[in-house]
Amino acid sequence: MAAAFDEPVTSLQACAPGLPLVYQQIFQVYVPFTGLPGMTSALTGQPLTSTEIHQSLFERGTLGKRQIGAEDLAVLGLASS
Repeated sequence: MAAAFDEPVTSLQACAPGLPLVYQQIFQVYVPFTGLPGMTSALTGQPLTSTEIHQSLFERGTLGKRQIGAEDLAVLGLASS
């Protein structure tokens, strides 16, 4: 039975009944344009900004080419736990 539009979807089977469930968990961190409080960039020594993350990933040829990995973010001082 499909979920109603005003109810949260709690099962992928409700969205696509009969399809195999193959997915991976995606972790997201929201970094403001003005900088992430308490997080200093390993490259600049200044507060880490979303612009710096984007530019770093773009310059390294990551965006649009492959999945962003922990090693891509480690350069900026972001470590996964």
